[in-house]
Amino acid sequence: MAAQKYVLFPGLIVSNADADQHWVDAVTLMKCYRLAAQDCVVATPGRDNSRLLTGRIALGPRFRGDYAEHLTARTRAFLSRGSIALR
Repeated sequence: MAAQKYVLFPGLIVSNADADQHWVDAVTLMKCYRLAAQDCVVATPGRDNSRLLTGRIALGPRFRGDYAEHLTARTRAFLSRGSIALR
């Protein structure tokens, strides 16, 4: 089994499209980022999830909906530095 590459941070977001608040769960994040479940670990809201970040890329909801572009940028940053923060 391959190691998980991504940490998903479900959460509330204010949509750029309708200015409403929406809860974005882990399954929705996987779909938006086009990730396979076996490549992801899900952070627990309200808990210290720092141990999950080692060697993984942190991803969360995007109010602009630019998931593909964000994933590409995060992956490049991770590969050049070895680790990156959530935002």
